[in-house]
Amino acid sequence: MARPPAHHVTTRAFDALLYVLLEGAAKIFRALPSRWVLTLADHVGTLVYHVDRRGRRAGLENLRTVFGDELGRAARRAIVLASIRNNVRSIFLLLHISPLTRERMRRWVDLPPDMEARLRAGHAEAGTAVLVSGHVGGWE
Repeated sequence: MARPPAHHVTTRAFDALLYVLLEGAAKIFRALPSRWVLTLADHVGTLVYHVDRRGRRAGLENLRTVFGDELGRAARRAIVLASIRNNVRSIFLLLHISPLTRERMRRWVDLPPDMEARLRAGHAEAGTAVLVSGHVGGWE
């Protein structure tokens, strides 16, 4: 049997390492209070903003293309920083709430006291039910 090309081995090794790192981060994030996770995400987002020159520049150029001189330089920088922080928050929160079990979901979803009974009754009557909620995460 032929050996796989070297880049396949490297890719598999990288994927395995990335999995171990993300699983370790999720375990740590699950144990932390939500406020700490969000604070850490904001600090990491600020670090990414300053380190990722190419991404920051692309964001600033995109805003300048769309808004022209309507937005000043400081406003464009604030928007790009907030966008990067939001993306990092989304990733960190996904790690923080994983695995998404019923018990963990109940920590994050607040339903009015009668809502679950109404949903179950609607499902029993019509065979289906729809629950609409806000979107959590980045839209970028």
